[in-house]
Amino acid sequence: MSLQLALMLLGLVALGLVLLFSYTRGRIKVLDRLSRFPRVMRLFGRFGSWVRKEPRARAVQREPSLVSASEFHLDPAPEAGGENTARLDNQRSVDESRFTPVTAEFDDDLGWPLKIDYWARVPGSEPVTCHDVLSVYRRHELDLEHPHLIHGRSYPSNVWVDLEEASSADRFSDLVVSVQMVDRRGPVTESELTRTNSLVYELAEELNRKFQFDMTVEEAIDQALRLDHFCQRHDVLVIVNIAAQEGSEFAGNDIQRIAERSRMQIGDMGMFHFLDPRTGHSRFTMANRFEPGNFDLAALKTFSTRGLTLFMSMPRVPDPLAVFDEMIAVAQYAASELSGELRDPDGGKIGESGVEKIRQQVTDIGELFHRVGIVPGSEEALRLF
Repeated sequence: MSLQLALMLLGLVALGLVLLFSYTRGRIKVLDRLSRFPRVMRLFGRFGSWVRKEPRARAVQREPSLVSASEFHLDPAPEAGGENTARLDNQRSVDESRFTPVTAEFDDDLGWPLKIDYWARVPGSEPVTCHDVLSVYRRHELDLEHPHLIHGRSYPSNVWVDLEEASSADRFSDLVVSVQMVDRRGPVTESELTRTNSLVYELAEELNRKFQFDMTVEEAIDQALRLDHFCQRHDVLVIVNIAAQEGSEFAGNDIQRIAERSRMQIGDMGMFHFLDPRTGHSRFTMANRFEPGNFDLAALKTFSTRGLTLFMSMPRVPDPLAVFDEMIAVAQYAASELSGELRDPDGGKIGESGVEKIRQQVTDIGELFHRVGIVPGSEEALRLF
């Protein structure tokens, strides 16, 4: 290679390095300037994702076994000897409009964690008696529709106490008035929040104290709507039915034997419940699939049914996945003993793959609860669901 050609190649390499360096510096400056405009940067981010074809969170149709608690119902009692009725019940088509999609990611604007209470603090250096506080509280209590509480920091022990449980002579320094922003009736209204504020104003005036609200009424209304949306969307029951073979029925004595072997006890509404050994609360329930759903122990010897239903509340049980595993194990055992079949509420058979799909969605919904700060089975969850 001649000296002239070698020098030309070195020159081209040097020129390339200079151009690359200039491009990099220029790109950084451009991105730095664009970073001052978030909307433009989000547009570039979306375009880049499209070019790279990155996977996005995919909406998954909710399994038929996951049903909104407000939509759960037992089947009408079949007519005696009506085999066609049982056959139709087991072959209903899926009405997809009943099921809300489950997404891998919840709305970004939901706000985490979700706040449950609207509250105001009424501090004071001089302690006041429980009697004096409740005399003001009682005048406004009837105006508050959603669950409400008043707590005080006891003097001199500095322990927070529900004033409804204190004696009239007990004394308190700081006070906190709270109202639950959502319950099964829906979100709190602006009118009720205004009435709550009136209570706080009168407490402060009567006791000669200052007050401080956790948020404005407008912010509370927004929080309440978000929380109500979450509760409506995720007040979910997991349901597994056991259907009898065509032309056959489950005998009452066999149902009782299986329930007792599965450590279930007859309880509320005449249904069998699997109880938490620590708390005594029901983890899941087994009922007659047909209305009215209960079992009459005195008449079990002559009782029979074409189907059973097992169900659990996602928000109300600690560790929903573990409870589902317990419930499906009992359902599989009962189906085996009774020669029945596992079916979802729409009549579809539930096989091993179906069980895994339900388990995955139970896991996904449980994670959502944790992300918004409402742990399934916790005191907060039991207040809301």
